[in-house]
Amino acid sequence: MPPLKPGAMIPMTGMWLLNSYKMFRRDRRGRRRGGVAIYIRKEIECEELSLKINGEQVKSLWVTARDRGSKGSLVITVNYRPLDQAE
Repeated sequence: MPPLKPGAMIPMTGMWLLNSYKMFRRDRRGRRRGGVAIYIRKEIECEELSLKINGEQVKSLWVTARDRGSKGSLVITVNYRPLDQAE
């Protein structure tokens, strides 16, 4: 078995807590591994943003969130870059 790399395992307890969250995810296409996810509490207004450049879906996940009663929005992004991808 090859050595484990950082992030290979993420231990979690209290999985019932995830019922209180809305999950946004973006899986890598044509691959078995990789991808990103964002969990946001259900009481926070949020929606996924669809970003395209030259007609192609951007390879990242963007979500806008606003707490009820808040005047502004927060944009959250998460990106995945495979270890074998050039800079």
